[in-house]
Amino acid sequence: MTAERNFSDNVQQLLSEARTHAGRLGHPYVSPDHILLGLTSVADSVAATALVNLGQSLESIAKEVEARMEPRGDVAPGPDLPYTAPAKRVLELAVSAARDLGHQNVGTEHILLGLVKEDKGASAAVLAEHQITMNRLQTEIGRVLATNRQSVALRAKPA
Repeated sequence: MTAERNFSDNVQQLLSEARTHAGRLGHPYVSPDHILLGLTSVADSVAATALVNLGQSLESIAKEVEARMEPRGDVAPGPDLPYTAPAKRVLELAVSAARDLGHQNVGTEHILLGLVKEDKGASAAVLAEHQITMNRLQTEIGRVLATNRQSVALRAKPA
C-alpha cells in the first residue's frame, strides 16, 4: 500500500473506520465501498464538507452504499484486513491527486477524488446517482480549501 505517513490524520481515521465497517459487515477485506463508508464517518473533513455543500447527506450516502453490500457475518476489524485491488487503486489515485495539486499530505478530499475516478462498485454507483462528478467535486473542494485557508489566515492575524 502507499506510504501512510503521507496520509492526514483524517485519512488515517477514515481508513480505520473503513476497516471497522468491513469487519462489521463480515467482509475479510477493505474495498472502495468500505472506504466511502469510512469517509462518511469523518464528518469534519474536507471531503465531507464538500459533499454536504453539494447538497448531499452523509448518512444517506452511507445507507445507500451499505444497502448494496451483502453482509456476511462478523470478522474482527483490524489493521490486517487486506485492501482489494480497486481499494489500492483508490489510494493510488488519491496520492496522485494530492501530488497533482501540490499537496504534501493526502487528505480526505483526495480519497474522494480517487473514489470518483475509480468508478467501480457500489460507492461509484451511489456517487454517480448523486451526480457527484469529478468537475463538480474539484470545484467544491477548491472552494472548501480556499475557505479553510482564509479561516486559518484570519485566526493567525493579530488583533
